[in-house]
Amino acid sequence: MFLDIVKIFVKSGKGGDGCISFHKEKYVEFGGPDGGNGGKGGDVYIIGDKNYQTLYDFTRNRHFEAKDGAHGKGSNKNGKNGENLYIKVPLGTQIFIYNDEDKTKTFKADILKHEDKVKVASGGIGGRGNATFKTHNRTAPRIAQRGEPGEVLSLIFELKLIANIGLLGYPNAGKSTFLSSTTKAKPKIADYPFTTLSPNLGVIEYYDQRFIIADIPGIVEGAYKGVGLGLDFLRHIERTKLLFHLLDINGYENETNIYNNFTKMNKELYLYNQKLVNKKQIVLITKMDTFVENKKNRKELDKLKNKIKIDKKFKILEIFEISSLSKLGIDEFLKYVYKIMKVIETEKVENDILNNYNNIPEIKYESDFKVEKINDIFYIKGKKIEKITAMTYLEEPEAIIRFQNILKKMGVETELKKHGINEGDLIIIGDYKFNYVE
Repeated sequence: MFLDIVKIFVKSGKGGDGCISFHKEKYVEFGGPDGGNGGKGGDVYIIGDKNYQTLYDFTRNRHFEAKDGAHGKGSNKNGKNGENLYIKVPLGTQIFIYNDEDKTKTFKADILKHEDKVKVASGGIGGRGNATFKTHNRTAPRIAQRGEPGEVLSLIFELKLIANIGLLGYPNAGKSTFLSSTTKAKPKIADYPFTTLSPNLGVIEYYDQRFIIADIPGIVEGAYKGVGLGLDFLRHIERTKLLFHLLDINGYENETNIYNNFTKMNKELYLYNQKLVNKKQIVLITKMDTFVENKKNRKELDKLKNKIKIDKKFKILEIFEISSLSKLGIDEFLKYVYKIMKVIETEKVENDILNNYNNIPEIKYESDFKVEKINDIFYIKGKKIEKITAMTYLEEPEAIIRFQNILKKMGVETELKKHGINEGDLIIIGDYKFNYVE
């Protein structure tokens, strides 16, 4: 099954906890602190793999977690770092960070090459052991840090096929037959609309050149709004450098004028993404083996071909009459493609990401914390304050004193008083609850 959009959930590894330990050795009276640091949690990476063609594997597993770092130990032994997690995706996958609260997504990266790699979530740092808290005045500290929590993210993967050429046309325009007759691809072929329910990739090998072709499923009027297969597959046209626009000589449904079908199809491209109509097209009039050749019909066909070619709204390179079944016109067409692709391959394709997404994030200042009072409960929120709280050993009196001093220096106590806090009021920071004491 072909799948080209999926949402997954990732979590990087938590840092290992620092250790509280004191050196114990026979005949050594003052051993001193020797608690080691915790190991770093594993990072989460997305990596491109040329052996994958679809995102279907993610239907079986959408939750991924990197390994946590190991805890520190006595004798100044640091914990082992957690293993990184590598999630493989097909080439052409775009990665977005999804905000579950406001339902928005932010572009992160585009995986285009084999073994392209991007880090999406960093593992938490390991907590410090008590050996690192030793000072001249504090020779036996009972202070250590817990490991930093890992990052939890929702990601959206969107696959856009990487192909030199895209096949464009209404259902039953002959795209699948064309693909099967010119490449080694074996698409399903039958005489009814939407035969192709997923894109097919084929490769044309002609002399020393090799072209990857994507057969985009039949697009119907209103596709840009999601009619038919609509938006499910229009995105796969965006990366191609050239379009083969197939027009059935017999027309489509009740419209037998191939020029009208040509303009309607291009309108769908324009309404989906205005830049798509700037792509170069080669028009293929298909099923010419069914064409009844006479003077009148030939004159009418030449007239319609001329209208297509001179239409300045589109970049039409050439028009060919072909039959994929009888191979009529195929060799002449391939010779032309061979010549033109040598030129097109050197041209730079405009970055489709910038056409559709603003991937330059707005830089926003975020304070270390903020205080909210809801139903007489004081919530202290902020990445920094929540991280400090989660990394504190709240069971140890020395650690609590240090924690209170940090909050005071940050201005938390002053801010709480501005919000009218009283003795005994409940304070919540992340997953932790406290009662306020002057």
